[in-house]
Amino acid sequence: MSTNPIRYCIWCGAAATADPATDGEDWRCEHCQRVTLGSPSEVTTQICPACQTAFPADAHYCQGCGTISAISPPSTLQTKYGLLPSPMQPMWPTKSWWQEDGEGLTAPPCPACGGRLRPDGAGSHEHIGYARPPWNAGWDGCCAACGQAVAVTIEQKTHFRAKRVVRMRPADSFHQTFIDEGMVFSGVRIQVEETQYGAKAPEVSEVFLSMGELMQLVRSLDTTAQPLLAQYDWSCDWT
Repeated sequence: MSTNPIRYCIWCGAAATADPATDGEDWRCEHCQRVTLGSPSEVTTQICPACQTAFPADAHYCQGCGTISAISPPSTLQTKYGLLPSPMQPMWPTKSWWQEDGEGLTAPPCPACGGRLRPDGAGSHEHIGYARPPWNAGWDGCCAACGQAVAVTIEQKTHFRAKRVVRMRPADSFHQTFIDEGMVFSGVRIQVEETQYGAKAPEVSEVFLSMGELMQLVRSLDTTAQPLLAQYDWSCDWT
């Protein structure tokens, strides 16, 4: 029976037997593959209330006793799915580069024909770095069975030749998080095309929103942003 002390990964909380010969050195967790610093900087540390061990301020678990951090606790997504795309908390389900458990590999049904949007399994990966992506990686936004595009178009006629057209379609955006790390946000690209009176061509603008950001905005309309629903459009006339 080993008498070596137990240490804990600061990112996922997994326990590991400490090696006295490497005490104070950085070590990589076998569960989540992230590095736990042996001697964290005094400038960016938090103190564990249970054992008084200093560990990084953005870490989720004390490396000395495994107590959950009160400053940066793991999110529900992390504790439920083991998501660790970065030391920070994810806003949306994320399939990590080291994870291969079948999660996120099954495509949902097409809203038009009911068939699979694309074959089950990992999608295509064309970004830098090693990854084991989910079903939607590299998806063109169309159903593989019927060809129907999963997109939304809203058109508002404001006069005979004036109008606004808003289009929302699936998209992704690569985001570098560190010198050798990155993640791909899956979400929507929203295009606004506005044709005003006398204009020779419409004005076009685009913005990308991740699904986590989009849903945060939608949910806010029921809480902090609810007053926005009481707003009115209004017309002008200068004849």
